[in-house]
Amino acid sequence: MKKILVPTDFSEESYHAINFAKEFAQKIGAQIDLLHVMEVPYSSYSIVADVKAGIDMETIFQSQLIRASMKKLENIASSIADNGIACTHQLVPGNPFTKIHEYILEKKCDWIFMGSKGASGIKEVLVGSNTERIIRHAPCPVMTVKGETDLSKINHILFPTDNSPEQLKVVKAVKELQELLDAQIHLLRLVTPRNFLTEGRAKEQLEEFATTYGFKNFNFHVSEADFADQGIVDFAVENQMGMIAMGTKGRTGLSHVIAGSKVEDVANHSHIPVLSLKMAK
Repeated sequence: MKKILVPTDFSEESYHAINFAKEFAQKIGAQIDLLHVMEVPYSSYSIVADVKAGIDMETIFQSQLIRASMKKLENIASSIADNGIACTHQLVPGNPFTKIHEYILEKKCDWIFMGSKGASGIKEVLVGSNTERIIRHAPCPVMTVKGETDLSKINHILFPTDNSPEQLKVVKAVKELQELLDAQIHLLRLVTPRNFLTEGRAKEQLEEFATTYGFKNFNFHVSEADFADQGIVDFAVENQMGMIAMGTKGRTGLSHVIAGSKVEDVANHSHIPVLSLKMAK
């Protein structure tokens, strides 16, 4: 059975991701794994043990917080199971990105659905978010969700492409999703001042790309923008796309700050669901 991991911090955005994951799980017959990571000290108590006499008030508060979080997880898992979906739930202490990434590898998750608040300005460069880091490193597709999403209304999938051969994994995922949703694919070649291409040549490349990978029920577009990430988001909104699908090269460190990773920027700014998948190197 396919496995969908949904990390949750009980925020509004994470509940949107849970609801979308429920629809998706029913569609593909998958199991949902709920994971909540708590960034709190863990040495003086147990998730299931009673609070010991004589310990400080901070530890008592942390223990109560754990119990409350477990109760929330149990309630969410119960509501998912009520819809006939297999569901597990787990609470672990530690760094959210580290624990989520470990869980993905250990449990061999097939999909990840995550809520994202997004960010702007200098915070985006210096701080980022756990969602952005998961997008960069996850070996499986990541679905980033910001608002309420109805799976049945996703009839058009935007696939920005630069025709690079590293996108083979992404192409396969997009075509599988297209078949699942009976959606139309929209191939987009974005022309920017840093990546200039004549419209005629851009269309030729998109036709070659579609032929090479055997796309069916598709359309292609060429659009100009000053910045790639905003251009993709603007095109998706203006043309009423139901989802954006992109590959990421997983840049980290200094190269990430300088070169950027457009899929993370798009996921940050888009209110449309974004499917991302790490491309082959």
